[in-house]
Amino acid sequence: MLPLKKTLQELEELLRRQPKAFLAGGLAALFAAAWVAYVPAFSGIQRHSRQWSQIRSQLIEARRVVDEVGQKDLSPLPDARSLPGVLERLGSTARSHQVQLLGVTPGPQRSSEVEGLAVVPMELQVEGEYRSLGEFLGALTQTPSLGAVFVKHLSMNREERLMPRLRAQVSIEVFLSGAGDGSS
Repeated sequence: MLPLKKTLQELEELLRRQPKAFLAGGLAALFAAAWVAYVPAFSGIQRHSRQWSQIRSQLIEARRVVDEVGQKDLSPLPDARSLPGVLERLGSTARSHQVQLLGVTPGPQRSSEVEGLAVVPMELQVEGEYRSLGEFLGALTQTPSLGAVFVKHLSMNREERLMPRLRAQVSIEVFLSGAGDGSS
């Protein structure tokens, strides 16, 4: 106990001789404690602020795209009478990408969630080399009258060629203008 009592007496003497130094040391310790306690919270606030700015800019871009789409005319979409033309365009797109269109199975026409549009689901069976098939699927996704494009099944033929041929079953949705109730 004696060394602790001596240390406390020395501390009291130091406080009487140099009160400003003791106050400065206490303030420095207080500042260091505040820094450790609050700086991580401030960096989290800054991170959230940056994320909020990114979300805001993405929302502005999304609104711009929605407004742009809403202003577009739906007349470029085919109607039910031009469905054979859609099938011919699918065939020519396949040929232009060196892909064989082995079969097309259209499903029943149904109403779309968008007023004035109908949807005709189709199953395509196609065959081609990997790159050609990828370019064909990319072209399908860029076609305005097609909605979702899904590859349901993919298989590879084992051949003694450098590039094996892939066979894919692809589901697409063709949007038609002048939607009916599915009876046209």
